[in-house]
Amino acid sequence: MPERIELFEQFYWGYLMKKIKMLTGREIDLDGDLMAIIESLYQEVVLKKELKHTYKDIKEEIENIVAQMPEADRNTYLVESLFLNSVIYENQMIDAFIKGLKKRVKQD
Repeated sequence: MPERIELFEQFYWGYLMKKIKMLTGREIDLDGDLMAIIESLYQEVVLKKELKHTYKDIKEEIENIVAQMPEADRNTYLVESLFLNSVIYENQMIDAFIKGLKKRVKQD
């Protein structure tokens, strides 16, 4: 009876996989994938407003998402977010350092 197995799997994964709703109604799985949330923000806020979004638009959606997260998920996504931001920051610092070296080489 594959139908019973499929129903069980849907129930099981639906129970384990928490979902949250964006203000637009789009559902996001809380599976620890920060990039999926960032991509959803981009699609639902930035693209739907045809790049005419505001800081407030993004902030409201992020607050909506975070408000629906259980504490454990907030902690998971905070750690992931800080890690991602530290990598971005590190890359920006390396880029600035390399640009500075290139300027010095050109001056010499």
